[in-house]
Amino acid sequence: MRSLILFILLSLPTYFVSAQANSQLIDEQLANYREAYPEIDFVLLYKMEDFDQLTPLTDSLGEDLSNVDYEHPESARIMLVEAQEYRIGLQLNNGNGTATLFKTPNARITKKPYTCLVTLNIPLLDESALAASRYMYDIDDEALTSIAESNLINNHDFLVYSIDHEVFHCIDAYTNGFMYPKTRDPVKSLLDRCHAEL
Repeated sequence: MRSLILFILLSLPTYFVSAQANSQLIDEQLANYREAYPEIDFVLLYKMEDFDQLTPLTDSLGEDLSNVDYEHPESARIMLVEAQEYRIGLQLNNGNGTATLFKTPNARITKKPYTCLVTLNIPLLDESALAASRYMYDIDDEALTSIAESNLINNHDFLVYSIDHEVFHCIDAYTNGFMYPKTRDPVKSLLDRCHAEL
């Protein structure tokens, strides 16, 4: 028991340095995106409490907001916003990364015409290169241990990739239109999703 407590105490400084470095890197990446896309406010939600302060989105992001990810008729606008609100909360609660772009002509919190809400798997970003590699390569531990240490994904690269991947969902919708056009074809729908994730 003493050795476990000692190990935890010795690990704490490393964890806090890592968490601080990650926070700084995230801030720098988002600052770059804000400069490149001044019409979009990129908001990172660290925890459920951050999201709770924004809900309902029709209050914080304005009554005229709409989701830019999915093509939809005007009659479904509020229903889609509410569905996205639920989805973001679910992703955040489960520690999943996601990004959702809203058109916010009357946003009360950002005063920008677009708002991109981003979540990341923050605890995973603080773990070892082994954890990052396990997540990215999607292979079992036996195969993972056969990989040379130099080929493991380091946490810095994993963090940058995670931010860029999620934020690009918003940039893609902003620059190219709906990531998910209206369709009743399940194959087309799957293709759109694969395209968005790649």
